[in-house]
Amino acid sequence: MPNFGHWKVRLQVAWAGRAPVTDSLPYEWFESPNVHFLTLRDFRELAGRGNFRIVKELPIIGGRAVDRAWGANLRAHSALYVLERSDHAAEKAAITSAPVFEAGSAVPATSS
Repeated sequence: MPNFGHWKVRLQVAWAGRAPVTDSLPYEWFESPNVHFLTLRDFRELAGRGNFRIVKELPIIGGRAVDRAWGANLRAHSALYVLERSDHAAEKAAITSAPVFEAGSAVPATSS
């Protein structure tokens, strides 16, 4: 995922007032194959709202994936993510549809 929060990108936006074109974002905004421009922070927030969670985030800095990096949102050209599906709706349904047992009974209670 290209990082729209990289300092070179921010500098181009601030200096030129235009959508940036860099080595990691080599297209004009209207020709880009990227559906959305976002930062690492934006992607983390999306994961928190979505039906997936980030298992591992590897910022790409200087052409290398790094495990931990100071200011990764500012310095990383892009990032590699390992994701895991987190279907909150299915988890809630499984919890609410679990059988209810009466105290001391091995048989689920019947609804009347």
